[in-house]
Amino acid sequence: MASRRHLARCEAIRGLGGFDPRFFLYFEETDLCKRAIESGHELWAVGATTASHEGAQAAKSTGRRLYHATIAEHYFRSRFYYLVKHFGWAAAIGTDMLEIAILALRSLAKKLLGRSGADLSERLSGPVMHLPTFPKAAAPSSKPR
Repeated sequence: MASRRHLARCEAIRGLGGFDPRFFLYFEETDLCKRAIESGHELWAVGATTASHEGAQAAKSTGRRLYHATIAEHYFRSRFYYLVKHFGWAAAIGTDMLEIAILALRSLAKKLLGRSGADLSERLSGPVMHLPTFPKAAAPSSKPR
């Protein structure tokens, strides 16, 4: 009899309510893992198992603005929602503002040294302090949990 290997137990995923449909493309697995740990499940990393993306080819093929090989629009909306959901509005807003301040200082330092500093403009190509647009069936309550 062949042994069966699972990426995750179906009962555990169902017990967590599955993936949150309010995430799109980024942070959905981070959210699921955080909820799993908070529910008392163990997460295991198996070093012999790998998955890879071929140089962000799917993201590049969209023609949308990228930030470090991610689609900026989706990455920053999902990250902001993840932070609001798990750490609150203040942490989410603070994270965006701190990141932009650090990138502005870094960009200024690079300009003073005569180097190109595109990080700030790349970051600002994505949304700042915006939640994702939610499907009607998945609209959040007034307060994310």
